[in-house]
Amino acid sequence: MRPLRDQDPREVGGYRLLGTLGSGGMGAVYLARSQRGRLVAVKLVRPDLASNHLLQERLEREIRSAMRVEGEWVAAVRAHDVEAAMPWVVSEYVPGLPLDSLLTRLGRGLAEHHLFALANGLGQALLAVHAAGLVHRDLKPSNVMITVEGPRVIDFGIAYAVESAERRLTRTGAAVGTPAFMSPEQFETPTALTPASDVFALGSVLTYAATGATPFGPLDSDLYALMLEITRGTPRLDDLPAGIRPLIASCLDRNPADRPSPETILATTFDYLKSQPPGPWLPPAALQAIQDHDAAVRAFVADAEAGAPVSTPPAPATPYAPTADGARTASALPTAPIGLPPAGFGPPASSASSAEPSSLVATRRVRVLVFAVLILVIGVGALVRGLITMAGEGDDRGAEDSAGPSDTPPQEGREETTVEPNTEEYVGDWQGTASWDYGDEYDNWAVRVHVEPDLEGGPAGTVRLLATDVLCEMTIVESSWDPDDNDGRGAWRFTPDVVRMVPEDAPEDSCPGEQGLAAAADGTMYWWIPASGGGVDLESTWAPQNIDFPPINGQWEVAQQDLAGLLGVPGEPDGDPYQVTVTGGGLGAAVVSLQPPASQNSGCSWEAYLATVGSIQNILLSPFVESRWSENCDIRPAQVGYATYPQDDTLVFEALDVDPDLFFTAHRGA
Repeated sequence: MRPLRDQDPREVGGYRLLGTLGSGGMGAVYLARSQRGRLVAVKLVRPDLASNHLLQERLEREIRSAMRVEGEWVAAVRAHDVEAAMPWVVSEYVPGLPLDSLLTRLGRGLAEHHLFALANGLGQALLAVHAAGLVHRDLKPSNVMITVEGPRVIDFGIAYAVESAERRLTRTGAAVGTPAFMSPEQFETPTALTPASDVFALGSVLTYAATGATPFGPLDSDLYALMLEITRGTPRLDDLPAGIRPLIASCLDRNPADRPSPETILATTFDYLKSQPPGPWLPPAALQAIQDHDAAVRAFVADAEAGAPVSTPPAPATPYAPTADGARTASALPTAPIGLPPAGFGPPASSASSAEPSSLVATRRVRVLVFAVLILVIGVGALVRGLITMAGEGDDRGAEDSAGPSDTPPQEGREETTVEPNTEEYVGDWQGTASWDYGDEYDNWAVRVHVEPDLEGGPAGTVRLLATDVLCEMTIVESSWDPDDNDGRGAWRFTPDVVRMVPEDAPEDSCPGEQGLAAAADGTMYWWIPASGGGVDLESTWAPQNIDFPPINGQWEVAQQDLAGLLGVPGEPDGDPYQVTVTGGGLGAAVVSLQPPASQNSGCSWEAYLATVGSIQNILLSPFVESRWSENCDIRPAQVGYATYPQDDTLVFEALDVDPDLFFTAHRGA
């Protein structure tokens, strides 16, 4: 919670805004007062995510579905307007703390009896969500609000609606959700999810509530390793309290059909809770933390409505995490019994539900999914020209967080200090994206930076830029430290060497010259081109080596007429299909090849290089270039990069310039 800034609105849809609950890539969430005097949460959706008529329809449909969800343990969606200049959604305000914040304040996990009560409340919440025909898709600790009365689930349906709209604009394909709390099928078949996917997430949330880690490793695990563990590994449950371990293990079964239903979870947890003596559902320290937080919020609201200066309620500084030996054991947790939970826990009067979940299957042009931290969908035709036009563009963070590097001298009267050069906070892998819809033109581009320290203290490494019609691979050289940049925090500038452009004959100005890197206080990075001032925020990401892509590896076939746009030839409607082969490989490796049918005897083939990775099922490719050529081959593919991912039984190749004539799908070869 923080006070409103000057740039924040004061009223939205008749709701008076009081303070900011949070913000992110999709928009900001505000605490507000309704005309009837109730406190509510108002989510403002970025206008670019709903500026398209088709996206408005999708948002409208998904939000209306979410409004059908009613129950004691969910935060109901009350109102919305997706056609407003700044689209908004209103839901109940839940007084309490997110589960992850509560565990941070406690410094420990929950005991067995508290975990059973938590599982019971979350089971009822999932039952309500599924009865409305929805799958939550993103059940995680920050979406579980802990109140004095019990847990309440938030953001069902809304996250899916907004994120699917964002994917429509960024043209990505992958899975909605937070990787550490996703089910195997969210990585493998994200368009065909069932309620069982939420049950898997419930098992991960309960494990985190007990140990501070997920069943597949700490939250800061390498993301690719985490995905492989979830899809192929075995959950680590040895440190769970023995009584609840079988229930959590069943929730984490790899086969969705073998996981318990929410009704079974309710029956199992209720049987346990009935056997316990009466008492509160949380330990005293947790209840006190919630009451203290609620009191701070009430004081904040009173000051905001009175027009007095308001202060931000305190937040814990150190996240809760496992101990050095891997996880906290049950013996280290509180042991005071809690007994029966408050009214509302336990199996409902009628625990059977015949409602079928809606398929929510995206159309061809509405993407299947990816996590914002990994997704790199991309490509502006003339990258430098695109950066120049976007100079000064920002995101939805606070002005104090989003200020980029500046060439202006320190303000007069300000004490000047010299910031010593550093490389430690720059070292690692960073990536970020940007995308703009100009109506008749669509620009996507991405930046991926790898930084390692050299012996002289300046950064060394690589920069990869994937634009619509070129992949630039560059090495960082000639670094210099500018202590006045980055609002006095200092920044590195460097002139890169272009190692490779794909295709090789791309215009010389496709890859920029001098570039800059500035580390922000929140752990992010800012990359920019000093000549134009344009840049993009980067986030820390994983460092792929030789990557295997199990869902998309192997042989695929494409009908000749489907390649007419890419190859510039009509193709025979009944002709033999072209062959597509996908293999594993590292960044910059040729991982996709395209060959004409043997009947053409053309002697030519093409390949595309791996630009970056969204997940084990989502890769981004350079333009196709010739890998084999003969005098009989006079075809050159259109110079355009591709986002490639599976959808249903096909492999989708979507051009980064969003030209429908270049879109094609491949089918598994015989």
